[in-house]
Amino acid sequence: TQSTWGHAEGLFFFDFCVFVSFPFPSLYSASTDCIPLPLTVLHSISRNVMRDGESDTKRDVIAILKSIKAHVKNALLCRDAIITLHSKAQEKEGGNAGLATAYCARRIGVEATVVVPTTTKPLMVDRIRAEGAEVIVHGENWNAADTLARDMLQQGNVGYVHPFEHPLLWAGHASIIRECAQQMASTDARPGCVVLAVGGGGLLCGVLQGMAQVGWSEVPVFTAETEGTASFHRAMEAKSLVTLDAISGVATSLGARYVSQSAIDAAVAHTGGVTTQVVTDAEAVAACRFLLDTHRVLVEPACGAAAALLLKEPSVLPSTSGPILLIVCGGSGVNLELLQQWLAVLK
Repeated sequence: TQSTWGHAEGLFFFDFCVFVSFPFPSLYSASTDCIPLPLTVLHSISRNVMRDGESDTKRDVIAILKSIKAHVKNALLCRDAIITLHSKAQEKEGGNAGLATAYCARRIGVEATVVVPTTTKPLMVDRIRAEGAEVIVHGENWNAADTLARDMLQQGNVGYVHPFEHPLLWAGHASIIRECAQQMASTDARPGCVVLAVGGGGLLCGVLQGMAQVGWSEVPVFTAETEGTASFHRAMEAKSLVTLDAISGVATSLGARYVSQSAIDAAVAHTGGVTTQVVTDAEAVAACRFLLDTHRVLVEPACGAAAALLLKEPSVLPSTSGPILLIVCGGSGVNLELLQQWLAVLK
């Protein structure tokens, strides 16, 4: 069913932005969706991307914000194979995917072990443990954590949950685009372009899949990464998988040394084209500050990387008709103290 695939975790929208809120436990279960709220349009970032002679409507920005992975993890964790054959769900990523896996596993009564790299913030480790999962800290990046997680599969009676490489996860992400298309249908609008950040590529796979489903294949896509996490950008330049020597910077939720081959294939096949962009840590953190100051929403640098593309001067986005659809997700690993620290270091 649609609820099994999952949707964005409850939507609330600014003047110009659509944001995905954290799930409310009273509205959420492992088999039901949060209730999407109506799309509204604001104009604060819209003014930043307007060009001379363009109307407010032409450069409206619609954005989806906050972690979306809990719903798409439901699609994977609720499979009969996990529930009936495995007593544990093994998750290898220490950010929002690990937290979502722990949350969903608790809701359906499955034990979860989350293997996280040493770069995972203590804040996230504590939040994952608070959901009842066992947390193992291992390796300098999630690739090293993945190696340990796969080795642990030899123990038997364990199901493996990948943070971005699985068709069911992509199907969950695709539902975000379907939901956006439904809400934009009343005005016959379609995006002028779609903007999102890329870590391992799972969100991108789902977004491109959803765009094909709703007839948006001609719409261009712009991806954002920080300088220390730009594995997708490097892969698209090389037209093949590229493994980074190391992950660096503050956008740790984007920290995959290599991306999904499926993401590369889907990007190459997308009719509207996929253009990669790289921002600095300072630009990503400044965008976090902008969202907090203007919209009272606190997000981590992985979220800020995508928003930073809309704040660049001159604009790196095309002059096209239709609103800009900004997808901002992966925002659990942050608090005000962390943001203040990043701002102080990255002046």
